[in-house]
Amino acid sequence: MEPCLASDGYKQIMPYDLYHPLPRWESSPWTACSTSCGGGIQSRSVSCVEEDMQGTVTATEEWKCLYSPKTAILQPCNTFDCPTWLAQEWSPCTVTCGQGLRYRVVLCIDHRGLHAGGCNPTTKPHIKEECLVTVPCYKSIDTLPVEAKPVWHKQAIELEEEISVTEEPTLLNPGGTPAHWGRLQG
Repeated sequence: MEPCLASDGYKQIMPYDLYHPLPRWESSPWTACSTSCGGGIQSRSVSCVEEDMQGTVTATEEWKCLYSPKTAILQPCNTFDCPTWLAQEWSPCTVTCGQGLRYRVVLCIDHRGLHAGGCNPTTKPHIKEECLVTVPCYKSIDTLPVEAKPVWHKQAIELEEEISVTEEPTLLNPGGTPAHWGRLQG
């Protein structure tokens, strides 16, 4: 063994040649990302292996592979933004006076700006809400149904229908004397 100039230890000189390759780092496939968006982590295992003359690969001590940097065991993944809700402008109120409704389109937009799924349904903005137009509502009384008109109006119409024009005065007794005369003479 010869002393290592850059360290306190010794390095071992191993007899490798063309037919007996050097030990190498071998890694497993990356795991699935820990999140589907917003930045997650993937991991894998990395081990030092050596191959014998017959091509059989076996795990060996890590120090045998330290001549080359060990490959990463963690990496970031799915670093793009998660889909978010995009609420468009409210529609005009469904009425021109009084209480009504207004609507809007709400889309789930992904990191590419496309309408997609994946947004949290519990955070979806409302698509419908009540609205109040502060202009007073006026309707011609003639266009209202009888049930919606004031009581006095309905009674006035009923009275008009009952009144009939006749030639005879209605305040006379059958004998021709005015009805109030009997009370005056009595």
